Amino acid sequence: MRNYAIVFLLSLLMLLSNTVYAGIYGTDVYGTGTYSTGTPNAGIYGTDVYGVGCYGVDESPPPPTLLRIVGNDNEINICFFNGQSTSTQAIEIVTSATGNKIQNCTIVNCDDNGLIAWESATVTNTIFWGNGGDININSGATITGTYNCVEDAAKTGDGTYSDVDSTTKWNTDALMVDPANGDVTLQAQSPCIDGGTYISGNDVVFREGGGTMPNAGADGIADIGVYPFPKWGGGF
Repeated sequence: MRNYAIVFLLSLLMLLSNTVYAGIYGTDVYGTGTYSTGTPNAGIYGTDVYGVGCYGVDESPPPPTLLRIVGNDNEINICFFNGQSTSTQAIEIVTSATGNKIQNCTIVNCDDNGLIAWESATVTNTIFWGNGGDININSGATITGTYNCVEDAAKTGDGTYSDVDSTTKWNTDALMVDPANGDVTLQAQSPCIDGGTYISGNDVVFREGGGTMPNAGADGIADIGVYPFPKWGGGF
């Protein structure tokens, strides 16, 4: 059972103190607090991030941001970001936050950016859908992107999207079940099935019952997005 009292307290603390939180495992994060990570080598796994964020400290005027990466060498693994069709952006990578990785995430329904990068980062096996703009890269930054599925036809901004082997699926519908209403599991005909690259050690962390499962489809080949196909019972 989810403990909503703890979730509420966590959100309230984040809103009041702007404390950096990292290493969150199998947790839902709701509410209006800035959810950010600034600890080197931190990992956020198996996390749902919902809501409208809150005003950050680096922007004027500041759009709400669900996750602001302010430190170096963080990994954001197997996370589902749902802006719920509000004027929000999912992930912001601030200037001087280097060596960060976004892997096997699904980012939907943000009326602002799915990802805005002021600094270089790596994005792999990630779905962008239903956002005002999927990937916005500012001048001087490079997103090394591989095996992503992006609804937009191209990135925006003056920065660089580097995909040497052209593995990114641009202008592509990931064919999720009902992403507008938060069901981002893959349909049987989704181009994301077997479309990713396996990332060693990138395991799903269940909320209930403990245990982990490799982030790959039933055939052992990696899928793109937060949920491999078919979705197994008991996962997030």
